[in-house]
Amino acid sequence: MSTEYTVILPMRTFLGYERIGSRYLAGESLPSHCTVMRWFRLAPNCKERMLRSEMEAWAESVEGPYIELMSERREFFGPEEDRPVHVVAENQLLRQLHATIFAWLTNHAAIFNDPAYVDNGYRPHVSDYGSWSFGVGMRHRFERLDLVKRDRHGYKTVVMGEGLGEIPF
Repeated sequence: MSTEYTVILPMRTFLGYERIGSRYLAGESLPSHCTVMRWFRLAPNCKERMLRSEMEAWAESVEGPYIELMSERREFFGPEEDRPVHVVAENQLLRQLHATIFAWLTNHAAIFNDPAYVDNGYRPHVSDYGSWSFGVGMRHRFERLDLVKRDRHGYKTVVMGEGLGEIPF
Protein backbone atom coordinates (compact mmCIF):
# COMPACT_ATOMS: atom_id res chain seq x y z
CA MET A 1 0.00 0.00 0.00
CA SER A 2 1.39 3.42 -0.93
CA THR A 3 0.76 6.64 1.00
CA GLU A 4 -2.89 7.69 1.06
CA TYR A 5 -4.68 10.80 2.28
CA THR A 6 -8.11 11.82 3.48
CA VAL A 7 -9.55 15.26 4.23
CA ILE A 8 -11.80 15.60 7.26
CA LEU A 9 -13.63 18.06 9.47
CA PRO A 10 -12.63 16.95 12.99
CA MET A 11 -15.24 17.19 15.72
CA ARG A 12 -14.03 19.04 18.80
CA THR A 13 -15.43 16.99 21.66
CA PHE A 14 -14.17 15.19 24.70
CA LEU A 15 -13.57 12.19 22.47
CA GLY A 16 -10.05 12.97 21.38
CA TYR A 17 -9.97 15.93 19.06
CA GLU A 18 -7.31 15.23 16.45
CA ARG A 19 -4.21 17.33 17.02
CA ILE A 20 -1.53 17.88 14.41
CA GLY A 21 0.85 14.95 14.78
CA SER A 22 -1.75 12.66 16.39
CA ARG A 23 -1.14 9.11 15.26
CA TYR A 24 -3.60 6.21 15.03
CA LEU A 25 -2.78 2.53 14.67
CA ALA A 26 -3.67 0.48 11.62
CA GLY A 27 -7.34 -0.45 11.93
CA GLU A 28 -7.97 2.16 14.64
CA SER A 29 -10.75 4.63 13.85
CA LEU A 30 -10.15 8.34 13.83
CA PRO A 31 -12.12 10.21 16.52
CA SER A 32 -15.49 11.60 15.42
CA HIS A 33 -15.30 13.64 12.25
CA CYS A 34 -17.07 14.30 8.97
CA THR A 35 -15.11 13.07 5.96
CA VAL A 36 -14.90 15.69 3.24
CA MET A 37 -12.83 13.54 0.85
CA ARG A 38 -12.38 9.80 1.21
CA TRP A 39 -8.97 8.13 0.95
CA PHE A 40 -6.98 8.87 -2.20
CA ARG A 41 -3.43 8.59 -3.54
CA LEU A 42 -1.56 11.35 -5.29
CA ALA A 43 -0.30 10.92 -8.83
CA PRO A 44 3.51 10.48 -9.04
CA ASN A 45 3.97 14.03 -10.36
CA CYS A 46 1.94 15.55 -7.50
CA LYS A 47 3.81 16.07 -4.24
CA GLU A 48 2.43 16.32 -0.71
CA ARG A 49 3.63 19.94 -0.48
CA MET A 50 1.29 20.82 -3.38
CA LEU A 51 -1.59 19.18 -1.55
CA ARG A 52 -0.70 21.03 1.69
CA SER A 53 -0.61 24.34 -0.14
CA GLU A 54 -4.00 23.67 -1.67
CA MET A 55 -5.42 22.69 1.75
CA GLU A 56 -4.83 26.25 2.92
CA ALA A 57 -6.78 27.60 -0.06
CA TRP A 58 -9.64 25.13 0.50
CA ALA A 59 -9.99 26.11 4.16
CA GLU A 60 -9.85 29.82 3.31
CA SER A 61 -12.56 29.38 0.65
CA VAL A 62 -15.21 28.48 3.25
CA GLU A 63 -17.52 31.42 3.95
CA GLY A 64 -17.26 32.00 7.68
CA PRO A 65 -15.27 30.39 10.50
CA TYR A 66 -17.21 27.10 10.60
CA ILE A 67 -19.53 24.69 8.82
CA GLU A 68 -22.49 23.76 10.99
CA LEU A 69 -23.82 20.28 10.39
CA MET A 70 -26.95 18.64 11.78
CA SER A 71 -27.51 14.93 12.16
CA GLU A 72 -30.53 13.96 10.09
CA ARG A 73 -30.87 10.20 10.42
CA ARG A 74 -29.10 7.02 11.49
CA GLU A 75 -27.92 4.56 8.85
CA PHE A 76 -25.50 1.67 8.57
CA PHE A 77 -22.64 1.93 6.08
CA GLY A 78 -19.86 -0.39 4.99
CA PRO A 79 -19.73 -3.54 2.88
CA GLU A 80 -21.66 -5.46 5.54
CA GLU A 81 -23.91 -2.47 6.35
CA ASP A 82 -22.83 -2.82 9.97
CA ARG A 83 -21.02 0.48 10.60
CA PRO A 84 -23.36 2.89 12.46
CA VAL A 85 -23.30 6.47 11.17
CA HIS A 86 -25.48 9.54 11.23
CA VAL A 87 -26.11 11.11 7.84
CA VAL A 88 -26.03 14.89 8.03
CA ALA A 89 -28.61 17.26 6.59
CA GLU A 90 -27.75 18.76 3.21
CA ASN A 91 -25.25 21.59 3.62
CA GLN A 92 -24.22 23.76 0.68
CA LEU A 93 -20.89 24.84 2.22
CA LEU A 94 -19.87 21.21 2.74
CA ARG A 95 -21.02 20.25 -0.78
CA GLN A 96 -19.05 23.13 -2.29
CA LEU A 97 -15.92 22.23 -0.29
CA HIS A 98 -16.15 18.60 -1.43
CA ALA A 99 -16.66 19.66 -5.07
CA THR A 100 -13.66 22.03 -4.92
CA ILE A 101 -11.38 19.36 -3.49
CA PHE A 102 -12.69 16.73 -5.92
CA ALA A 103 -12.04 19.02 -8.91
CA TRP A 104 -8.46 19.74 -7.81
CA LEU A 105 -7.69 16.08 -7.15
CA THR A 106 -9.22 15.03 -10.47
CA ASN A 107 -7.21 17.68 -12.32
CA HIS A 108 -4.05 16.35 -10.64
CA ALA A 109 -4.84 12.69 -11.52
CA ALA A 110 -5.39 11.50 -7.95
CA ILE A 111 -6.55 7.91 -7.55
CA PHE A 112 -9.61 7.48 -5.32
CA ASN A 113 -9.80 4.31 -3.23
CA ASP A 114 -13.60 4.26 -3.44
CA PRO A 115 -14.58 6.33 -6.49
CA ALA A 116 -18.26 5.45 -6.03
CA TYR A 117 -18.31 7.59 -2.85
CA VAL A 118 -16.94 10.86 -4.20
CA ASP A 119 -18.47 13.57 -6.38
CA ASN A 120 -22.12 12.57 -6.99
CA GLY A 121 -21.70 9.57 -4.68
CA TYR A 122 -20.58 11.66 -1.69
CA ARG A 123 -22.80 11.01 1.35
CA PRO A 124 -21.69 13.21 4.26
CA HIS A 125 -22.01 11.58 7.65
CA VAL A 126 -20.43 11.29 11.09
CA SER A 127 -19.49 7.77 12.19
CA ASP A 128 -20.20 6.59 15.70
CA TYR A 129 -17.08 6.50 17.86
CA GLY A 130 -17.02 4.02 20.72
CA SER A 131 -20.26 4.45 22.65
CA TRP A 132 -20.80 8.02 21.36
CA SER A 133 -22.93 8.95 18.38
CA PHE A 134 -23.99 12.18 16.67
CA GLY A 135 -27.67 11.69 17.50
CA VAL A 136 -30.54 12.77 15.28
CA GLY A 137 -31.12 16.50 15.60
CA MET A 138 -27.72 17.24 17.14
CA ARG A 139 -25.73 20.12 15.63
CA HIS A 140 -22.00 20.76 15.60
CA ARG A 141 -19.87 23.61 14.29
CA PHE A 142 -16.83 22.21 12.52
CA GLU A 143 -14.07 24.83 12.57
CA ARG A 144 -11.07 23.09 11.04
CA LEU A 145 -10.09 21.14 7.94
CA ASP A 146 -7.53 18.38 8.54
CA LEU A 147 -5.31 16.37 6.24
CA VAL A 148 -4.68 12.81 7.43
CA LYS A 149 -1.96 10.64 5.93
CA ARG A 150 -1.99 6.82 6.00
CA ASP A 151 1.36 5.12 5.46
CA ARG A 152 1.99 1.75 3.83
CA HIS A 153 1.64 0.03 7.23
CA GLY A 154 -1.81 1.53 7.80
CA TYR A 155 -0.78 4.04 10.48
CA LYS A 156 -2.70 7.30 10.22
CA THR A 157 -1.24 10.69 11.16
CA VAL A 158 -2.91 14.10 11.22
CA VAL A 159 -0.33 16.05 9.22
CA MET A 160 -2.07 19.38 8.79
CA GLY A 161 -4.99 21.41 10.08
CA GLU A 162 -6.36 24.72 8.81
CA GLY A 163 -9.01 26.91 10.41
CA LEU A 164 -12.00 27.46 8.14
CA GLY A 165 -12.39 30.87 6.58
CA GLU A 166 -9.03 32.04 7.92
CA ILE A 167 -6.72 34.09 5.76
CA PRO A 168 -3.08 33.64 6.80
CA PHE A 169 -0.97 36.76 7.26
